[in-house]
Amino acid sequence: MNKDPINSGPYISTFYTHKQPFFIFLHLSKKIIYTTMKINLIKITVLLFLVLSCSIDEHYYYCFSRNQNINIYFVKDGQLNFTASKVDLDTIRIETTPWLKQSEIDFYDWSSHIFYLHNEKKKETQEGRFFVVSNNNKRLFLGIFFPMYMSSIPQIPAIIASEDFFYPNDVVALGGYSFFESTNILDKNFEFKEALQNAGLLQYGIEVDLLKVKQINSTSIQYTYKVTNLDSDKIYILDPDKMGASRFHYYTNGVSFRHSDQYYYPQNIKSTASDKILSSWYYRLLPGQSLTRTVKLEGFQSLPSGKIEAYFNFPGSSVKSGEWEKRDGRIWLGNFRIEKEMTLQ
Repeated sequence: MNKDPINSGPYISTFYTHKQPFFIFLHLSKKIIYTTMKINLIKITVLLFLVLSCSIDEHYYYCFSRNQNINIYFVKDGQLNFTASKVDLDTIRIETTPWLKQSEIDFYDWSSHIFYLHNEKKKETQEGRFFVVSNNNKRLFLGIFFPMYMSSIPQIPAIIASEDFFYPNDVVALGGYSFFESTNILDKNFEFKEALQNAGLLQYGIEVDLLKVKQINSTSIQYTYKVTNLDSDKIYILDPDKMGASRFHYYTNGVSFRHSDQYYYPQNIKSTASDKILSSWYYRLLPGQSLTRTVKLEGFQSLPSGKIEAYFNFPGSSVKSGEWEKRDGRIWLGNFRIEKEMTLQ
């Protein structure tokens, strides 16, 4: 007779039921532990399958975001012209191989609409070509590699077809260089924003607000703005207090405005050119931190009074490939444009 108190099933209902309840408890405990181990083993097996099923050229988080696959494809030539803005994306023919794959992207800064890449990407040879940004099989929007010889401003997202001129080669800016129409379209594209977030690529960057514009004399003003870090990373921005107003105005024209259908802008800006931006000219914004600065701007021929519509481009830095990445954060690139109704004080 088998008296094994652990592995002998038939004795549960006969021998153990009436004479040894302790062994019943022991037997059931073993069954529970065994079942739990089997479930955990299945979970581990499934997890390993998901990890190992990722292709070796994908970034680590794509393994867990396989339902998101953001790419940029060229539109096949001969279908669109430079005036194209509204087209049926599903009817145009695109190349089968993406020009930019998600695995090449480090992150996307929403405040400047810039893709930051792991490596450099050549853009100059693509001037005049149209592209489509897609998420899986869903085409999100149309864009163009904007040629530098064009005098008109694109009405769709645009990548400047230039090598290491406005931006380094390891970033792809979809808003051109302060092309308001391009960035305005992207700002409203919540489907694109959601796709970036789900793919783990979205960074919020900075927010800039123009707080005050004050007249000093008949040809000079001072303006006050605030920059806030919306990211979880530290962000380095240009600081006019450290670099001086004249150097700051080499990278931005400061504030201009409109009053009663007349435009006012400085015609003789005192600016100082610089071949290289020094590390001491940056202010490091911690996550959630804000910085407020007041800058003097001279060179207006005349100034209005009362209500105005003010315009201000907060400038990003100018760096070479790889220089935007800091040990404890990153340098902000791009242009943050503000249009705001205010009172000239």
